[in-house]
Amino acid sequence: MGLILTKVSKVFKEFNVQLNLEVKDGELTTLLGPSGCGKTTTLQIISGIIKPDSGSIILNGNEITGADPWKRDIGIVFQDYALFPHLNVAGNISYGLKRKRAGKEKITEAVRNYLKLVHLEGYGDRTIDSLSGGEKQRVALARALAPEPGILLLDEPLSALDASLRKSLRREIRRIQQQLKLTTVYVTHDQEEALTISDSLVIMNQGRVEQHGTPPDIFNKPATKFAAEFLGHSNLIEGEVTAVEENSGIKARLKDNTEINAPYFPGFKAGDPVWIFFRSGRSELCSHREDTENTLPGRLLLKEYYGTHTLFEVDTNGTIIKAESRHPLSPEKKELTPGQEVFVSVRREYCYLIERLSRI
Repeated sequence: MGLILTKVSKVFKEFNVQLNLEVKDGELTTLLGPSGCGKTTTLQIISGIIKPDSGSIILNGNEITGADPWKRDIGIVFQDYALFPHLNVAGNISYGLKRKRAGKEKITEAVRNYLKLVHLEGYGDRTIDSLSGGEKQRVALARALAPEPGILLLDEPLSALDASLRKSLRREIRRIQQQLKLTTVYVTHDQEEALTISDSLVIMNQGRVEQHGTPPDIFNKPATKFAAEFLGHSNLIEGEVTAVEENSGIKARLKDNTEINAPYFPGFKAGDPVWIFFRSGRSELCSHREDTENTLPGRLLLKEYYGTHTLFEVDTNGTIIKAESRHPLSPEKKELTPGQEVFVSVRREYCYLIERLSRI
């Protein structure tokens, strides 16, 4: 049945949380946003560590809004592991089962099964201090899973690990979540992590849900300026709709009267202020003007090498546009240097319109 938060509100002195959120049964939903946006607070509200001022929380059909944390059928994995140092690995994994007064045989079998699930067979007698960071996080995951919770909450579980270990462990978390078909809420500030691990993605901003959808939908069709700017390298250009034709698309005028062509999107009309959005990877950059639509002249400001691609930033009459070129670069792009006159273009099918509240 999953998790449903309805009109959940919590007021702090410096911060307010107001949430409507649904996490579907068996899916992994990631909360993503900048520091202080309410991601961890939301997780703490779900877990019962923080009680909301109003609203309701339904988990698998059961009202848990006022329930104590240990009565919520929830497993939690924290950023700092929070393992018990006085217990060995097996003792940590069996802790929740002992609190439930499970039988000795069930506990022994569960410890064996979950050690195997997290690829730590034979580690039961080891002390916590003898483990690496990645091994500790696997034990923390096994401990959270052993009581077979109705939902799993993970609060930035990989942020303390190095980059290569984070990638391998997030694949393990995803493998286990899919294998168990366990409803999961995952908190991270890492965009790549959020895009690769999630069934659905929640962009949070100032205690509210800015946008909720699949990773491809949010990446390619952000609903707001904040969502567009927060996720990935994006371009947002102020414009005003000048013409709308269902068959041919939408035309929008920029501040310098340049006209941009975009596909047809319902709901827009002539005179509407909009943001013209496109990803940096969809922009084309060259040193001479080509006979293509949506071409803007500018001056190259920045050229950054990223290994798999090079990022260019171009000043087009006061608007900074980002363009990415995958490697290997063409001879022409290799020779480009900051200060040089260049041209940036984007095909109309890669342009997406976002409502803008104020006019040019």
